[in-house]
Amino acid sequence: MRIVFEGELSEKNKKYFERIQDRSSRFVNLVAAILMLIPVTLLVVKCGLYFISLYSLNIIFVVGAFIPLKKQAMELIYPEMIIIEGEDLKCLCKEDSVYEKVCYVTEVEDWGDCYRILFGSPRRKSMFLCQKDLITEGTIEDFEELFADKIVRKTEQN
Repeated sequence: MRIVFEGELSEKNKKYFERIQDRSSRFVNLVAAILMLIPVTLLVVKCGLYFISLYSLNIIFVVGAFIPLKKQAMELIYPEMIIIEGEDLKCLCKEDSVYEKVCYVTEVEDWGDCYRILFGSPRRKSMFLCQKDLITEGTIEDFEELFADKIVRKTEQN
């Protein structure tokens, strides 16, 4: 069975996608800052104040976590085509391609006009946002049958 979602996301779904991307990039930057804080603090304690300037790296990561991505950069990572074929999931963007296996899907959120496919912890990806009216091959029924035990209906948040 082959299911294909192809086309440009609606403005509403683009904003939702951007919110997801912002949250995940903030999380990654803040975790990096915390992980860097530990060795920098150890260097300052063990070797003296010579290494105190390394704290500026942490500040850069924290500030970077709250700077939103530019619109041009976001345009490159919007999903343009999502292909579900057999046990494979493929997300094709202008700049990137992401491949995953159906068996790693933990949840499929149904937001009314789109599905968000979620994966387990080490595979966290926000790329798999399937807008229902962009389905070009297969049917919504085929999609819901494939992920029947993993679909969770969600209500819209403003």
